[in-house]
Order: sequence, then structure tokens, then C-alpha cells
Amino acid sequence: MSVERANVDSRGWCSSDAPSRTFLTLLGAALAANVTTIWAVQWLPMGDLGGWIELIDVVARHDSAATLYSQYYTLPGGFEPNSLAVHVGAWLATLVRADTAAKILVSWYVLATPLSVLTVCRAFGRSSWLAFFSVPMVFNALFNVGLLNFLIAFPLIFF
Repeated sequence: MSVERANVDSRGWCSSDAPSRTFLTLLGAALAANVTTIWAVQWLPMGDLGGWIELIDVVARHDSAATLYSQYYTLPGGFEPNSLAVHVGAWLATLVRADTAAKILVSWYVLATPLSVLTVCRAFGRSSWLAFFSVPMVFNALFNVGLLNFLIAFPLIFF
């Protein structure tokens, strides 16, 4: 039994579904609208976001003489379960404030989820337009709860 491959061009796209200029323009506008939604407000409506910002700040400035973090917190030894957001956020917090680092992580989720769904659509020879269904779905119940570790790992499922 042989499996037929879809017609794939030199870029790895199904030749029948190579994204058009219209598609790329509309997807770019939709993603820009989602990211604008994240950056337009000072405080995102995510229940656990404040706790994540605190943990990011603790890991980023643990050894700073300007804080008492080293007296009250013990840092995890390397990567442990549910520590990806804290470590990546702490690295970003060396460049920007902790709340801005958290917004960058949320922006990653908002941008990468539709793009990863687009990758799956192309891999299975489906229409790229199906990826548009994932654009509004990034603002879901798990976003509202603020499960930052889940959110930043979610797009990695589809890549």
C-alpha cells in the first residue's frame, strides 16, 4: 500500500494551497489586531497574571541587593515542570520590566497559535483559510484564567 504525497513546491507548501497575497494580508491584519488587543490595556484580564509577573520578577532579580527576594525565595534548580514561562520571562525581564516580559509571552501565544494551526493545515493539504478559525479562539477560558505555562506551550503542539 503506497501513500501519495500532496504536490509540494520548493518552499514546502502544497502547490494547490500556496498562500495568496490576499490571505497573507488578511492573516497579518488579524494577528496585528490580536496583538494590539494585548498591548492596548495596562492590565490583561487574566486571573493568574499577577502571580506570574511576581515569579518572573523574583527569578530575574533574586540576587539583586535592591530586593529581599533571596531571603524569602529559593530558586528552582534548572527547568522543572511548569517553569518554562518563569525562566523565559526572567530572561526577558533582564531586558524589560517583568510585566512587559509577561505581555511578550502572551503575545507569543496570540501570534504563534494561528501560525502553528496554519502549519498543520498546510501539512495535511487543507486550505490555509482554516487557520482563520484559530485567530479569535486564542482568547478562551484558559486565557482568562491566566495559565501562562499552558498558553506559551500550546502553539508548540502544532509546530
